[in-house]
Amino acid sequence: LLFCANLSQSGQTYNLNLALTGIDSTCFNITSADITLDGQGNIINGTNATGTYGVYTNQQGTTVKNLIIGNFTVGIYYNTADYGTILYNTAITTATNGYGILLLYGTNDNNITNNTAFSEKGTGIYLYDTSLRNILTNNTATSDSGYGVDLYNWVSANSLINNTATSTSSHAIYIRGPSANNNNLINNTATSGTGIGIYISNSNYMT
Repeated sequence: LLFCANLSQSGQTYNLNLALTGIDSTCFNITSADITLDGQGNIINGTNATGTYGVYTNQQGTTVKNLIIGNFTVGIYYNTADYGTILYNTAITTATNGYGILLLYGTNDNNITNNTAFSEKGTGIYLYDTSLRNILTNNTATSDSGYGVDLYNWVSANSLINNTATSTSSHAIYIRGPSANNNNLINNTATSGTGIGIYISNSNYMT
């Protein structure tokens, strides 16, 4: 790949071969199942234009790896996208209400491993609205004004293992209902400047 694109060939691995900068729209839109996007350590850098994403998918089996993403509203956005992998990426946003990594609306059974996610004015890693059975391992999630990691609204049976979460002015890890149940937290480090390290609200059967 030499430019931003819709990625549409099912089962294909797409390799990014150079840095892309000054992008004012969504860079990679994944439109078929079982696609891998390998950034090969390259950067894609946006302009913080509203509603733009570094990588967007609503397909199952999406893998995004080895990519450095800066200055989109959302760095990596999985929307109703199941059975995927997010691996060895860095996603940084300075956009208002921005997210480094976002899993939304029934995004289930994904592995999110060894990523760095930073949001200056939003949340580092955010799982929302019936996103179930996702496994977050060895990630670093940081926010200046929001949450490092946020699980909200019917997000159940997710596992957070060996993650480091930091918030300057809010909670580092925030798990909140309704019905954010049966989530597992194992050996995480959570640090907050003015909030709570790990804050659990309206959630049951936690381990």
